[in-house]
Amino acid sequence: MVLAKRNKEIDVLISVHVEEHAKFFRDRHIGHTKFFRLLLDTKARIPFTLLIARVKEDERCLACDKEILEEILSTTNMEVGLHIHPSLAAYPYKRQKKIILREYKRFIMETGMTPRTFSGGHWCVNNDTLKIIRELGIAVDASVVPGCVVTANNGAIVKHGDSKREPYWVSESDLWTASPNGVLLETPVSIDGEGRILDLCLMPLWDIRKHLCDLSRSDTCRAYLHMTFHSYDVFSAGSERNFIYGKILHVCDLVYSEFKKVNFVTCFDYYSHMKETYEAGH
Repeated sequence: MVLAKRNKEIDVLISVHVEEHAKFFRDRHIGHTKFFRLLLDTKARIPFTLLIARVKEDERCLACDKEILEEILSTTNMEVGLHIHPSLAAYPYKRQKKIILREYKRFIMETGMTPRTFSGGHWCVNNDTLKIIRELGIAVDASVVPGCVVTANNGAIVKHGDSKREPYWVSESDLWTASPNGVLLETPVSIDGEGRILDLCLMPLWDIRKHLCDLSRSDTCRAYLHMTFHSYDVFSAGSERNFIYGKILHVCDLVYSEFKKVNFVTCFDYYSHMKETYEAGH
C-alpha cells in the first residue's frame, strides 16, 4: 500500500500505561531512560503522556523513581498522569472514591506533581469514576475506548458503546455523552475499523498503516489519532526495546508522509488547545 499525502492536518496523542510490575523507571540497566531520549532525537520529538500506576509488589511507591522522573521531565516535553489499578468499575462509589483519593494523594507525595490527566486500569471506569475525578480537578480523561466492551480480571465489565471517536467535553453525569458546557475533556483511545485498540506494541504495522490511510480519506479536515501501549509490552525482553523503538519511528514516518501537518501533543496540551479555542469562540 502506497500512501499519498492528503491536504489534511492530524493531532497525534501517544499514551503509555506505566504498569506496576514493569520496573519501567526503576532499573537504569534495562535502559528505560535511554529509550525515551532516543525517541526525542526523531523529527517528531514525541511528547508522550506517561500514565503512571503504583508498584503492585511494593505498595509504598509508584512505578517510577522520582529522581529519574524529574530528569526526564526536565529535558523533555512529556506529561505525567495518574493511572489506577484495580479496575474501578467493579466497585461501588464509596469504595472507588477511597481508592482514587488514596492513589491521587500518593501520586502527589511520590512525584511532587498534581496529575491533570487520568486513565482507569483496563479502561474499566463508570460515571462514579467521572464524578470523583471531576471533584479532584482532573482536566483530561483517557479511559474511553469507543465501541469496545472491556472485561477486567476482577470481573468488571464496561460497555463503552458508540461514544465519539474524537475528543469531546464530557457532560456532568455521563462519561460517554458530550456536552458543550463540560469541564472535563475526554481524549478517547483510537480504534480501527474492526474495533481493535490502536496499540503500538500489539497491533501489526500493516493495520496501523491501513488505519492512517482511512483517516486521511475521511471527510473531516482535521484528523485525530490516540495510540497507546503498555510498558510491560516494551520491556518484557531486552530485544523488544529495539523493536518498539523502530516501530514507533516507522509509524511517525507514516503519519508525516500521509498528512500535510502533524501535531504530536500530550493529552493535557490537547486540552489546553481545546479550551483556548472554546473560550475564543465565546
